[in-house]
Amino acid sequence: MKALIIWIQSTDASDVGLGAVLSQDQDERKVVLGYASRILSRTERNYDITRRELLAVVYGLKTYRQYLLGRQFVIRADHSALQTLRRTAEPIGQQARWHTLIEQLSFVIMRRPGTRHRNVDALSRRSSVEENDSDRQD
Repeated sequence: MKALIIWIQSTDASDVGLGAVLSQDQDERKVVLGYASRILSRTERNYDITRRELLAVVYGLKTYRQYLLGRQFVIRADHSALQTLRRTAEPIGQQARWHTLIEQLSFVIMRRPGTRHRNVDALSRRSSVEENDSDRQD
């Protein structure tokens, strides 16, 4: 019998950074394939929370695109507004450009409560800890 493999991209955004984790569920066993994070630019820090969470999804999709193309996968995020992502009637500007990338892939968005979203949550906040540490050394 062939093992059931579910591809999962988990994403999160904080006030200072983005995080993305690519993993697989293989017959009740979770396997992490990659971790990615980055600090938000000064402009991105001014985005509202929904736009930052969408930016985290796009960041993860761009980072892991080569693994996700041609596969059905799940995006897990702790922000429920993202579940309506594909139902935006007429996206404009930046959101329209992001939709161009998003529509190339086959996925379902699932909300995962923040308390169960710890690995990617830590990645999105990691940079703020490092910034605070470097501030103390000066």
